[in-house]
Amino acid sequence: MADTHFTSPSELTRLDDLLWIGHETPHVKDFVMDRWEQLQKPPEPYSETLVRMIADYEGVSPNQVWALNSRWESLQLVTQFLGPQNGMLVKPSPLEYTSFFQNARIKPLYTDTIFPFTQFTGVQGCILSNPNIWHGQMYYSDELEDLISANPQCVFIIDERTMPFTEVPDSLSPQTAYMRNLIVLRSVEDRYGLPGLGLSYALGHPKLISGLKTRQNPHSVSGLAQLSGLAIFQNPDHPAIDTKTNIERRQSLEKALQKLPALSIPRSYTHYLALSLPGVSAQALASYLEESAQVRVFWEGEEALGTSEIIRIKASEGDAQENIFMALQHLIQTREAQETEK
Repeated sequence: MADTHFTSPSELTRLDDLLWIGHETPHVKDFVMDRWEQLQKPPEPYSETLVRMIADYEGVSPNQVWALNSRWESLQLVTQFLGPQNGMLVKPSPLEYTSFFQNARIKPLYTDTIFPFTQFTGVQGCILSNPNIWHGQMYYSDELEDLISANPQCVFIIDERTMPFTEVPDSLSPQTAYMRNLIVLRSVEDRYGLPGLGLSYALGHPKLISGLKTRQNPHSVSGLAQLSGLAIFQNPDHPAIDTKTNIERRQSLEKALQKLPALSIPRSYTHYLALSLPGVSAQALASYLEESAQVRVFWEGEEALGTSEIIRIKASEGDAQENIFMALQHLIQTREAQETEK
């Protein structure tokens, strides 16, 4: 894509097919296509405007905003910034977190849970998904603020990619103005239905963000991503994903599955449902549901921390919910019958 140049509207058909899938936030496509000529220029002219628009949306100063091509880039740069030392991961934790620590020669330490005022001895960095990307549980901002204050030697990277999809969002972004060891990560791609766009951002104290920016490639965010960002943040309150409807669907599915006591279903504060069936691996459970209920199931594999039995199901409705319930009921009954025969 980087070496491809389109010079007239008639040549945009292939690009149109590649970039737009029909689920993105309305108006972004037309905004970008109407300004296609601008994309032939270097991306710098948009960057300052985009940062100001993000800052206005988040209610922070522009020098607290760090535009990135992905959360992966931010994690990579932050872990490099921390250097070879000790880092903390809170389980269950996505496999990507461990990978970034290992690449930066940071020794990962693990904890199953955290509490306000807990002190991490000898830890210089902590990555925490909030709400948790796997089971949907959530730490409140005042709890995390107490934890961060109790560990001034530790840089806390709070991944809030799923915060917009929660029942009651409780972000730490306001605290970045005065907490010098806090970075909050946000995903434009997830929020606005534009996977692969290459635009995320981080919020932090100005001195912390200034230091991190020195490690970033100045052309890391493409002109296409920045121009799309301008379209999005002109009208940021109209994302492609209907959070309210998805949470209602998740609640409906959760209520139905609670009739199957063999399942373990953690309380989720977001739009997806996590569950496990003791004695059945995540891989086996995911394969069974995908085949029997014809639904998409997310799981991360045995290497991920604390997720060996956890699967994640996207909010479903109608027949899909019924199919999930019937498939799990059949699996549980079959396993119980096998245990009885033994």
